[in-house]
Amino acid sequence: MRLKLMIPIALSLLVAVGSAEPAPQELGVVENGRYRNYLTNVELTIPGEWVFKGDGPASGNGQMAMFESDSGITVRVWMRPLVEAAEDIPMGLRSLLEQKPSMRPEGWKIRSASVQNRSLSDHLGLSAVADYVQDGTPMVEYDFWVISGKTHVFFFGQAEEDKLETLQADVERVAKSALIP
Repeated sequence: MRLKLMIPIALSLLVAVGSAEPAPQELGVVENGRYRNYLTNVELTIPGEWVFKGDGPASGNGQMAMFESDSGITVRVWMRPLVEAAEDIPMGLRSLLEQKPSMRPEGWKIRSASVQNRSLSDHLGLSAVADYVQDGTPMVEYDFWVISGKTHVFFFGQAEEDKLETLQADVERVAKSALIP
């Protein structure tokens, strides 16, 4: 008798739980013109004429936020927590640069002369420009990696080759607004 009573209760719980729509996972918040990612606590200013396109899970256990500039270029910011000792950060940045071609389409190549050691908010960084072809069109990608010792942030965007200066300016604008823990 006891078993007969438990089965309907269990079934009704399954139906109730199964029918509920899962709540969308919020990865960050936009308030007062700034985006803050919950996982990393990275904060970014959204320029007034730009549009926040959303955020979501990304490769490598990261999360990505996307912004469309007034030029029409989408700037992406990939981020995840990463504990790294200060003395290991330069080699970690170089390793990220060397691994990137394996994550991109065939023919994607970093311009060796474009690689620059950088600093952002007192954190070490590295930037580079890469060339590739998409559907017969020459394209560029501008990449900017930053490792703080607590967080790995990767700012990047892609555009047609003749828009490189605009692409760099757009990515730099977001990067320079970043507060990285």
